[in-house]
Amino acid sequence: MAKYGISTQVLTTYLNDFHGMTASLHRSEKADPAELTATCTDCHGVHNITRVDDTGSGAIEANLLTTCRRCHATAGPNFPAAWLGHYQPGAKHGRFVYAVKIFYMIFIPFVIGGLVLQILLHLWRVVVNR
Repeated sequence: MAKYGISTQVLTTYLNDFHGMTASLHRSEKADPAELTATCTDCHGVHNITRVDDTGSGAIEANLLTTCRRCHATAGPNFPAAWLGHYQPGAKHGRFVYAVKIFYMIFIPFVIGGLVLQILLHLWRVVVNR
């Protein structure tokens, strides 16, 4: 797949995606996950899987909105643009999503560290004023 410029992390990106997360969460329930979320065959087909550049493929950009509307009937023209495809957010794909991820990887430890520091300083002050 890498030879053709296609993501080699298809399963990982699907499981990290909202559809894959939903399928994973419902796995332990008695309900059929295929009824609750999109699986590979919902976008790519079963026996009608075509080449990436085939105009009849439901997974190419030109047909993606029609494919999304099978489950999301009110999807607008920008709906498919919210999905990164089978790529991890990074410099090439999903730069904004990647920037937000990096921001939170820095911001959350900073906030938690600040909270811990505040608690420690408060406890130290309580001990000093005794």
